[in-house]
Formats: sequence, C-alpha cells, structure tokens
Amino acid sequence: MVYTEHENPEETMYQVLHHQFVASAL
Repeated sequence: MVYTEHENPEETMYQVLHHQFVASAL
C-alpha cells in the first residue's frame, strides 16, 4: 500500500485501516 501526504490525516488513517480490514477478511 502506498502512503501519501493527505490534507486529512484522520481520513487517510480510516482508509488504511479499512483496506487492512478488507484484506484480512478475504
């Protein structure tokens, strides 16, 4: 996963956690 600078760190954190959750659920 590529981490990029984002103007909304909380949204980025949510997206990262969401992708990790989906990946672990598969």
